[in-house]
Amino acid sequence: MRGKLISILMALGLALSPMSVLSQDFDLETTTVLADKGDAEAQYQLGMYYGTNDVKFHTLDWDLSIKYLKLAAHQGHAEAQYFLGFMLFNVSWEKSDKVLALKYFQLAANQGHPKGQLHLGFLYFTGQGTAKDLVLAYKWTLLARAQGLEDSWAMKHIERIEKKITPEQKAEGEALAKAFKLKTREDSRVVN
Repeated sequence: MRGKLISILMALGLALSPMSVLSQDFDLETTTVLADKGDAEAQYQLGMYYGTNDVKFHTLDWDLSIKYLKLAAHQGHAEAQYFLGFMLFNVSWEKSDKVLALKYFQLAANQGHPKGQLHLGFLYFTGQGTAKDLVLAYKWTLLARAQGLEDSWAMKHIERIEKKITPEQKAEGEALAKAFKLKTREDSRVVN
């Protein structure tokens, strides 16, 4: 299971070590105290810490990772929303939930998170977690590309969409992308 996730992350250019996400002065005890007091950045860091298997420090704990990522995501933390969506999307994980993944990708995408936008476009293109919608797939993929996300996966995704959409759908997707307005972190909070 973990091997598949790492392979997917590496293919998407997302493979992370704890040190690449965590601040240089990361301290588990202090971060936990801050996270438990509601600090979204500390919650995000703990989510990433527990979602990464580093045998020097700890073993992977999906439940704690999801718990802390969800806490940060619900406060509007775009990175946490994106990674929570990514974890929930992962088909090799028994708690995979494409509908929830779509929700968190949408929240991150609305704040301008380029990988959230790209993954949201992918879900609309494939119809996973939602009805297939080539216009929305194109809109979100264009927005990701406009932010400089032009890796090979993103470019292949755009090419696949462009092969399937009509000129009218393409124009509509472009118009939707042009009319897109970023949401703030405050607007992206989740109210239970």
